[in-house]
Amino acid sequence: MHCLFSPIKSISPFIASLMLMACAAPPVSHEQSAPENTNQNFTLIQNNYSRALPKQAKGLTLLETHYHADLDDKVLPYRDLISRIEFHSTPSNCTAHRMQELDDAESLNPASLISRYIRWGCAQNEAEKARLSDEILSISYAMLQSGDGLTAETAIKLSEVDEAYALLSFWGWYIFDMEIKIDDNERLIYQFHTLSSVTNKFQLFHFENMDLLQRFYEQRMQTNVPLRTVSLITMRSFLESNDPSSITFIARNLMLKQEYQQVVDKVEPYHENSTILAALLVEAYVKLERYQEASVILGSIELDAENGFPEALLSQALMISTLVDFEKGFPQVDRILKTLDIISQENASLYPFVKKLLGHPNAVPVLRDILQNLEYEPHWLDAIKRASFILQAGGHSKQLFELLSMLIEEGVADNRIYYQMALLYRHGNGVEQDEEKAKHFYFQSAEAGFDLAQTEVGFLYQNGLLGLSQDIEQAKSWYVKASKQKGKAAHTALKQLASLYLDSNDSVSVETGMRYLEQAIDVGDNVAYCYLAGVYEHSPLPQISNLDKAVELYKLGAGKGAVDCMFELGYLYESKFENYTESFKWYSKAAQKGDYAAMTNLGRFYDAGLGVKKDYTKAKNYYEAAIRGENLAAYVNLGLLYENGWGVEQSYEKAAELYQSAAKRGDDQAIHNLGVMYSNGHYYEQDKEQAFQLYKQAAELGNRFSLYNVANAYRYGRGVDANHLLAIEFYNKALKAGLDDAICSLADMYRDYPDLENSEKANFYNELAQAKLGKQCF
Repeated sequence: MHCLFSPIKSISPFIASLMLMACAAPPVSHEQSAPENTNQNFTLIQNNYSRALPKQAKGLTLLETHYHADLDDKVLPYRDLISRIEFHSTPSNCTAHRMQELDDAESLNPASLISRYIRWGCAQNEAEKARLSDEILSISYAMLQSGDGLTAETAIKLSEVDEAYALLSFWGWYIFDMEIKIDDNERLIYQFHTLSSVTNKFQLFHFENMDLLQRFYEQRMQTNVPLRTVSLITMRSFLESNDPSSITFIARNLMLKQEYQQVVDKVEPYHENSTILAALLVEAYVKLERYQEASVILGSIELDAENGFPEALLSQALMISTLVDFEKGFPQVDRILKTLDIISQENASLYPFVKKLLGHPNAVPVLRDILQNLEYEPHWLDAIKRASFILQAGGHSKQLFELLSMLIEEGVADNRIYYQMALLYRHGNGVEQDEEKAKHFYFQSAEAGFDLAQTEVGFLYQNGLLGLSQDIEQAKSWYVKASKQKGKAAHTALKQLASLYLDSNDSVSVETGMRYLEQAIDVGDNVAYCYLAGVYEHSPLPQISNLDKAVELYKLGAGKGAVDCMFELGYLYESKFENYTESFKWYSKAAQKGDYAAMTNLGRFYDAGLGVKKDYTKAKNYYEAAIRGENLAAYVNLGLLYENGWGVEQSYEKAAELYQSAAKRGDDQAIHNLGVMYSNGHYYEQDKEQAFQLYKQAAELGNRFSLYNVANAYRYGRGVDANHLLAIEFYNKALKAGLDDAICSLADMYRDYPDLENSEKANFYNELAQAKLGKQCF
């Protein structure tokens, strides 16, 4: 039995307690009529679903009683209790013990919809049902009024995800299955697969509840870094390692990685409780060519497919397409998927099917036969083209090349297909690298009007790439073509046009570039605010330089969600105005949007006590969050904490590991710090020669501290033969890089070393020290 008929069982105390994994009733087939509602109030809710609902004072009071309470003390116990209560209200379940559990649940959450919904099913008379109906309506109205908009989704953000089930039930949506997902904005959401009892149409509902997950994350990871700021990869890893009940989430990720045996291992113990898991298991078996086992599981969800559940239908289609003769099988698949489209009222069912088929070794020949046998029906062709971008994003280059080549050979390719082929040939992904063919497909796509290709051709001319001679006028011409299109390619083209004029000391050219940035802003490119602000901030031209205007534009961009502007405001207030409080505020805004450089800077503020009380623990937490986004400065700063034992247990080993991680990625400060460890014999055996080599490597990358240390090495013969002339050279480089400590080193060498003795230069640097450092060297 699957979720169509019985509750999904709890799997772990966390996510299972976050969601009431149950089904209201068997969903009706799309061929059946919806059941009549047993209460007029439920009909009222359905009829008012998209309209404003009257404010209900009682419901608001109940919500306030719950949400102004100490949630840490009440929410988790409430969830744990609710997850243990059998949801279906049958006479055998309406026991005194169960009623006491509901009393306990309402003491923890006076606004509990779940408890009232269960009580309604156990009500002894119509008067009690009417009272409970009034309370249910009052709470649900209040929830809807309390959100940003009058939808179930916004209501659930205030309530607990458990309540999503009850609220959807009131709207007349039967629930097939439920799963955890991470959406495109890297939010953790709960996705309900539902069927309307009124329209007999499928719909996905997405609910978000980050607050409870945040507390769980803080407890498990021992950090107060906002979960919203961690990377998508980190969030996935966190869920997979900490929550065994997120099995559907884990299985889908494994399917994307084509790790089919791992899918089988993960899903087999749980598939009987979820149609989605059963469908994923069928898919994994098919990919492993274990067709007998796939048939058994497919049979167990056959009734789900008859009721039109998309996951079950897609599994049927995948099995048929794999085993049945093309000519006979694919029309049947086509009928199945068209049925799904009729149910869902969306012409999108083929896309997930083609996406499932891709990754199978024979996918491209199968799709070729589909197109030929079905005479290029547009919905199939559109699904195949759309799925090609999934292959591109997933890095399946060889199969992508086969698929695109097939579309080109069949004469059904478009400008986007040509652009994808250009990318494959240019980078040698899935095919031998060929710059001439890459250039050919770029131009074919661009001349057909594809904006991304037009922008790319402009870039090729701007930089003289792929055998083209640099031609700025041609670059401008292609950027102008792309800028007239709609979409983000126009944003890129306008900014590239601006760049061709801004790198100039001529005010007319700079103003032309600024006008292009203004055009980018006009077409909705909020990041262009940051670029334009940067011109006002950094321009050497006095008639353009304007910090006040820069701040104004940065704030406009930040107000429209441009993270770059938030970060730049933080940096501007820190570096130009030395207003650490304001700087901290803007870095915080950027960090909350996921900017890892901002997280590093927040860590640095706590590390140094800039505008905030020094707190090494908070510094460490921010550095660790930024490391998840591969911010190299965070590796170095966290390494310094461990090297010096600041707020953490001192560990040269951990410091060396962090420095090595950043050094491998080319960070000059990490390379310098490793040199210091070799020089001092910390973790590594003392080795002045190795230290010198590391200093020299970092110096070549421009690290001013390493330039100074290389100069010292040549001066004193540390790890290298002494060479005073080279010492002078590197001290000067360090000074030019901004390290004023080199001033007195130069003064001392010109005064004390006979082979360099030059009193005039010694005095010059001595006076320079007085001017810059406020003290003389001797």
